[in-house]
Amino acid sequence: GSAGGGGGGDVLEDSFIPAVRSYALTVGTGGYFSATDNLPTMFGVDTTLETESGTIILLGGGRGGLSSTVPDAKDNGGDGGSAGGNGYYRPVRVATANGYNVNIGGIGSFAQDGGAGGGGAAGVGADVASAAGANGGAGLASSITGTLKYYGAGGGGGSYNNATPGLGGSSTGGNGGYVSGGYQAATSPIANSGSGGGGAAGGVPPSKFGTSGADGVIIVRYLSPEPIENFIYETILENNDY
Repeated sequence: GSAGGGGGGDVLEDSFIPAVRSYALTVGTGGYFSATDNLPTMFGVDTTLETESGTIILLGGGRGGLSSTVPDAKDNGGDGGSAGGNGYYRPVRVATANGYNVNIGGIGSFAQDGGAGGGGAAGVGADVASAAGANGGAGLASSITGTLKYYGAGGGGGSYNNATPGLGGSSTGGNGGYVSGGYQAATSPIANSGSGGGGAAGGVPPSKFGTSGADGVIIVRYLSPEPIENFIYETILENNDY
């Protein structure tokens, strides 16, 4: 069977009027994939940002559920900003989404080998419906950098007996690995998107392992002051400010 995709981290756009001082911030790292059989992957690390009204905590994404040789609780997706998807043998949703975006990961199936999709900041992870891996939840769209990008997308689940892996949400989360005509590795999410990694398909390397989640990012954009349209002529001359 196959492993679930990783959940996306929290995504938040906020604004405040800064004072003249320093602000503490910490950018969380993506959860690291496990290269050891039956050992769970790591959760994404939280991102923190100090503002004038307090400290904002953005939760890292939940890990994807394993595809254990002996099915147990490790096959459930993990809690996070958005929850990770379950492994193939876990049809009951256990993981919760606890952040700003609160989208759950998908569930596995007793009858099918696919891994479930991880939850994304803008959509839930898909449940397993066949031997194919299920897709990750959509990321949250933002143009704060001047270019439309997606953040906090869920990773796709792996596919052990099918050539169709789960796709990462919004073409940003990692795609699952698959085993069909060879062992195909899961893909990594887009860097610094806070998105979940692709789930492992099982078998032997490279499809045996999933991929790590993407690190987060803090983007600071300053609004320009309103343009001055009317000058006081006397003041300009008096201060030689011309």
